[in-house]
Amino acid sequence: MKKQIHGLITFFTFLSLTGCLSIDYSPIEDRPFYKKTTEVFHQISTEYLSGVDAFPFLAGAARTQIIFPDGIQLAGYGKRRSKKSVSVHDPVFIRALAVKAGSKKVVLVNSDLLAVSNELFETVLEKVKQDIHLNPEDLMITATHTHSGPGGLSDKFWEGFATGPFHEKFFETVTDQMAGVIVEAIENLEPARLRWGRADAPDLIKNRMVDKGPIDPEVGIIEFQNSEGKQKAILVNFSAHATVLGSENLSMSGDYPGALEHSLEQENGTIALFTAGAVGDQTAHPPEVKTRNPENTRMERAAAMGRILSERVQQAIDQDTWIDCGGVDSFRIPVYLPPTQVRVTNHYRLPSFFSSLFFDSVSSLQALRLGKQVLLGVPADLSSQIGLEIKEYGKGLGLRVLIIGFANDYVGYIIPLESYKKGSYAGRMSFNGPHMDQYFREMAFQILDVLHAKILEPCHGEVLQGTENAGSFLE
Repeated sequence: MKKQIHGLITFFTFLSLTGCLSIDYSPIEDRPFYKKTTEVFHQISTEYLSGVDAFPFLAGAARTQIIFPDGIQLAGYGKRRSKKSVSVHDPVFIRALAVKAGSKKVVLVNSDLLAVSNELFETVLEKVKQDIHLNPEDLMITATHTHSGPGGLSDKFWEGFATGPFHEKFFETVTDQMAGVIVEAIENLEPARLRWGRADAPDLIKNRMVDKGPIDPEVGIIEFQNSEGKQKAILVNFSAHATVLGSENLSMSGDYPGALEHSLEQENGTIALFTAGAVGDQTAHPPEVKTRNPENTRMERAAAMGRILSERVQQAIDQDTWIDCGGVDSFRIPVYLPPTQVRVTNHYRLPSFFSSLFFDSVSSLQALRLGKQVLLGVPADLSSQIGLEIKEYGKGLGLRVLIIGFANDYVGYIIPLESYKKGSYAGRMSFNGPHMDQYFREMAFQILDVLHAKILEPCHGEVLQGTENAGSFLE
């Protein structure tokens, strides 16, 4: 807290002395950060030119309940930053899914947290390496983006307003737990097959920035089953903000994603991982409920939304197409960021050399590929419009893309240029100025191009039709 107060004093003192500058809308193609990212991308992609062979899949999953100190700050809303959690409505978890084919393995970690910082990612990776070898590009750590989960996990100045004061002991506990669940998921690897499906939930989502604006109603699904036909894990992807409970809530909760995960796990005895999609302009639209206690209305609406999504997921995966083998691949690039442009008004910003003291200069983009299914990890609140464009581009390559938000880091909002110019909340949270939409879209397209170019012919009998083949997918 002392660091935050000192930072505020410095911030406003400097602001009063320096004045502000106009927003810089100049093109990015000739800017140093763009050229550097492009050069590194070409260097890395050249090393990835060889194709990836298809092998039988193995999958493993694990979960652990997050251990947090009593009364820790809830993350998610700046307006309640001085208030601590008073109770636990439902437990919050860390879950991990490991998938392997041949010598290549990748791991996806999902946590009932607001977001993930680069410091958290790097700490977890180093702790994992004490037990097993795992490349940075093979690990993706993400958050459900619940606004009622524990805070205290970042010591960055600006993140403290939404997550509360940094709690070093809790940070060590969470990173220990994440490393442990990753190792456990890898140890649980066993022969598996997968199938993917899609449900739709246009009634449970709406655009919160533009009335009747675009939405992404897709509920993306990947199911994993072992050789005995038992569901090992299920991954669900949806793009509605986990804000059903609101800023008045002071009880620890996974919000509707937690309710969805719990429902699937209770129903199927599985491990369910919810991943947030391109949620930047998307908010939850939970069903109305009848309740005798108005104080519980938001909790009951979150639970009802989770149950409805769970039912639609289970209906959607009731089909017979399985994939028992394929290529597993990963690709990660550093993304050097434009100079910061922290807005003071719609048209004016702080000098970049000052605001850069509070923000990172580099982040990353990552993709995990399972067969022709791609999980594209984005370190941001990404606009649904951009997410839909990336999905459509992948579809043109024969890939099925799911946007995985809040992956490995957090850089704020990435929204279309026309939305940025309006100076909305999302525009103020777009810390690296305009053209971030163009920048990340182009980089995402290029990553998908590289992954597509590496896909080789499928292994024999890759696609199995009908449940009669359930016991023979590795023969």
